[in-house]
Amino acid sequence: MIFIGSVGMVISGFILDRTKAFLLLIKIENFMCVVSAILFTLSINSSNTWSLWTTSAFLGYFLSSFGNTGSQIAAELTYPISESYSTSVIMTAQMAFSMIHIAIMRQIMKHMSVLGSNIYFTLVLFVGYVLICKLNQLQVSSLINRCKRFVGFRHSPRRNETNCSRKNGTLIKPFVKIRRLHRCFINKQLTTITIYKRLNQCYFI
Repeated sequence: MIFIGSVGMVISGFILDRTKAFLLLIKIENFMCVVSAILFTLSINSSNTWSLWTTSAFLGYFLSSFGNTGSQIAAELTYPISESYSTSVIMTAQMAFSMIHIAIMRQIMKHMSVLGSNIYFTLVLFVGYVLICKLNQLQVSSLINRCKRFVGFRHSPRRNETNCSRKNGTLIKPFVKIRRLHRCFINKQLTTITIYKRLNQCYFI
């Protein structure tokens, strides 16, 4: 499980670098975590050792790649806060979260059964999948609020022309550019970090 998980982290990082499809990839990985956990629960009492090894490998692969992608999305959502700071906080929370649920699963195994602890683990992953599906709305609202704060900070009545960009000699207001960048974000053409960097270039591209 650990070896396959290491391979999964490398592969997910390569896919993220190529596609930039953060939300789509983390939803797929989380969904496959739920499916792998269900298969692992069904095969844990099986006499077939190969099925247990296979489901364990799938579970390790998707759990590790899911954590890697989650760290990248955390850096996206918390930009311009330092990536090292946000990632370290996320990793600390992940470790604390893991220890709490391991303790809960141990008590379930002690007082109920191994099957009960695996069912609990699967339910936790499913709840995480439901929350991940709402992440797009959170990311969009975070981007909009950031754009509004940026415009409020940079806009000056005495420098209206410098705070607007030009197209064919005509001034373009900042909020028009924000809407264009927002559409690019919705269409997954730009990431949050890319948009925020463009916001810091005079006025938007």
